[in-house]
Amino acid sequence: MFDSTKRSLRELLQELRKGTIQLPEFQRGWVWKNEQIKELIASVIRQYPIGAVMLLEAGGEVRFQTRPVEGLHFQGQTPDPELLILDGQQRLTSMFQATLMGSAAKTENERKQKVERWYYLDMNRLLNNPDLLEEAVIDVPADRIRPDVAGRKGLDLSTSELEYELQLFPLGRIYEASSWQTGYVKHWKETEQFSEAFEVYTAFQDKVIAPFCEYQLPVITLAKSSRREAVCQVFEKVNTGGVKLNAFELVTASYAADGFDLRADWYGRKARDGDEAIEGRYQRFLAGREHGKTDGVQRLGKILKAVRETDFLQCVALLSTRQRRELDQQNSQLPIEKCTGISCKRATILDLPLSEYQQWADQAELGFFRAGRFLIQQGYYRSKDLPYVTQLVPLAAILSSLGDDYNAAATTQKVEQWYWCGVLGELYGGAIETRFGKDLPEVIHWIEGKGVPSTVYDADFRPSRLDTMRTRNSAAYKGLYTLLLREQAKDFRTGRPIDDSIFYEDAIDIHHVFPAVWCEAQGIDTDQANSILNKTPLTARTNRVIGGAAPSIYLPKLEKAYLKHQGKEGDEVGNGRTEMDALLHSHSIHPEHLRRDAFEAFYEQRRRDLLELISRVIGKTIAVEGTQSAGEEGLPQLDEDDETTAALEEIDA
Repeated sequence: MFDSTKRSLRELLQELRKGTIQLPEFQRGWVWKNEQIKELIASVIRQYPIGAVMLLEAGGEVRFQTRPVEGLHFQGQTPDPELLILDGQQRLTSMFQATLMGSAAKTENERKQKVERWYYLDMNRLLNNPDLLEEAVIDVPADRIRPDVAGRKGLDLSTSELEYELQLFPLGRIYEASSWQTGYVKHWKETEQFSEAFEVYTAFQDKVIAPFCEYQLPVITLAKSSRREAVCQVFEKVNTGGVKLNAFELVTASYAADGFDLRADWYGRKARDGDEAIEGRYQRFLAGREHGKTDGVQRLGKILKAVRETDFLQCVALLSTRQRRELDQQNSQLPIEKCTGISCKRATILDLPLSEYQQWADQAELGFFRAGRFLIQQGYYRSKDLPYVTQLVPLAAILSSLGDDYNAAATTQKVEQWYWCGVLGELYGGAIETRFGKDLPEVIHWIEGKGVPSTVYDADFRPSRLDTMRTRNSAAYKGLYTLLLREQAKDFRTGRPIDDSIFYEDAIDIHHVFPAVWCEAQGIDTDQANSILNKTPLTARTNRVIGGAAPSIYLPKLEKAYLKHQGKEGDEVGNGRTEMDALLHSHSIHPEHLRRDAFEAFYEQRRRDLLELISRVIGKTIAVEGTQSAGEEGLPQLDEDDETTAALEEIDA
């Protein structure tokens, strides 16, 4: 599958100039800085290793759109490459621009400013003090004139005669040094310093030019028979110094070879994620089969902005392989183990034919719109609160595959149960592609009455988990916070149910019920104080009213603010108690515990209420064992598993 040998750097650079070696389109642009280039030049002069180069034979199964290295342009048609660079682009491009390009190298200075530089070798410094070789590699601007700056003497190399006089050899002539040598000799021939100058050049020729021109480096060449997945894996293993490529970039390069711009197609779809454009696109998809709504358009865009290009490709792959599997199963001569597996793994995406992408892309986009609508119904307002962005992939594929009946009540109920089992069972935090491949067919079969999906079956929620849910790092934390919003939690200060305008304009977030400062003063355990059991969605203004006071202190203030908001400013404080009790109940909070500052009673009662809510949405009974004294007789003793708690805390962190 590959061949390993040594090749001369000069030969590789000449092939770059001819176009027989090029870059696959997915390779990122050349980004090396000026100082990096000078260090690389110094390494070659010293004959130090600069790393291996990995190439791929062109013309095989793996077809990528290609381009010449940075800075190289051809008159007329660009030639077809024979080899593609998988690893070594930055080094080869740097050396090409510094030696054979014929124009100043385009790079960056230490201030990240775009600059153009020519490179010279100071012959005397190189020969007299090889240990200071880096100082002997000199760079000058594109006009070859370096002005005096901050005490550093300027340098004028705008003519060959000035180069000869200063004995600065242009690196761009190193592979074709004879003509420069001729001019150098002619310049010094009639002078008294000729003998010394000629001796300098002769030594420079022997000690620098000749070894530079003979410099070799290891080259690994992958055969054209290599599969795309193997090429991509190899590229990522060797590309440790760069940003890891994702499947989208590799598929983009592959489709470009067939004249299809996947990146433009994706960003065209992504641009529809905002405001009225997304709703207009959604309406066109509906094509009279569904009734689109104009409310929540902003909210839809804020949720779908989380969808990445790789998520979209995964959804397309799920839809495509599901159809292929159905066709295989209709072929009675094909054994079940030979049927296509429903998959969205990396290898599946990389092998996805362009024709199948084009067949399923619109359907996948519709699925994500439906998924966004579904998530709005579940109480989500923004992408940062999604427990698992990745779960949108199977959700979109499922909702797309269900057809026009995707929002039927019985169907929605099962999709909701599957979704919340995934979130509160915390099942999408590890290797998830295999679960995606099972989710799509299993949920659809479940809706058809053919068994329970693995995600629903596997979901488990331990009561002690509530004690360890303290930050947004936890998927279950985010999910439970959103469920409180879905259950029509109302603002304590205004009494208004939380909707789009309140959420975005009043900065809804999750805040402490018993303030953290108060809990600390009372000696309440920090973990309990910061548990989600002691938090609820509140506006920023309401949280400021609460401050650090005990509930018995801040509740009268909230009642007063509520009465004022209702136009009952003259009413005595306390008259709004009934209304305030109802507002607290909308957050699964029992008012009597707050009015008595009874933290433990509040904590255990809220545990029971939230467990009941969780049990309802996942469709499973949650076992609560034993009894626990919490200031009130008959409160349940909840299962405490220190090992599990510690593990989950580590995951959350």
